[in-house]
This record gives sequence, C-alpha cells and structure tokens, in this order.
Amino acid sequence: MNFYWQLGADIITKQHESQWGNGLLKQLSHDLMAEFPDMKGFSITNLKYMRQWYLFYNEHSAIGQQPVGQLSAPEKTPLIQKISSIPWGHNITIIAKYKTIDEAIFYVVKTTTSLIFANQSSLGKLL
Repeated sequence: MNFYWQLGADIITKQHESQWGNGLLKQLSHDLMAEFPDMKGFSITNLKYMRQWYLFYNEHSAIGQQPVGQLSAPEKTPLIQKISSIPWGHNITIIAKYKTIDEAIFYVVKTTTSLIFANQSSLGKLL
C-alpha cells in the first residue's frame, strides 16, 4: 500500500510538472506493466485510483481536518498506516462513498475491526 501511496504522490508531481495530462497515465501504465509483467494493478484506471486516493487524504488534510504531516514517509504517518491496513478495493470504495477524512477513517477502522474478527473466526474454525 505504501507503494500505491508513493505512486499516487509521484503521479501528482509529474502531472504538475508536465503538460501530458492523461497521456502521462497511459505511458506510466504501459511502462510499469512492461517493467513488472508478473504484477497486476497498473492499469490506467488503477493509476487514477492511486492518484485519487492520495489526493483525497492530502486535500482534506490541507484544510486542517486531520494532521497528516511528513507524507513523504508514509510508514511513519499514523493516518497512512491506518488506511494502508485495509485491502486496496476497500480503500477505493471508502474514498468514493465518503466526503471527509473523519468519515473515511471511521469506516477504515470498522473495516479493520471486521477483518480482524473474520480472520480470528477463520482461525478458530481451523483449530
């Protein structure tokens, strides 16, 4: 998840620096798929989601709803640790449905709790 976060940040930076617009995402998608042929998740759509995910938490933090600070080191940021603890598809659903970081974090925490409970239940059945 930290890779997706950093990739989202890099996309934003490159889009601000260049005039390529969506052409950047098309080229980046192609380059990443060529470089990492065994990995999935580098479609143009998924790159757009990475960009949207990064922007969601940064734009909202910029107006003071949550202190995000030191976003260049995501592994040290409590907010990034929380949102990185749930599956990618859950993150996309959450940022699509909710408009504030507070709402999003509420559902991230609920998702985390549900996943932990589900894993414990599955483990209990195995034992």
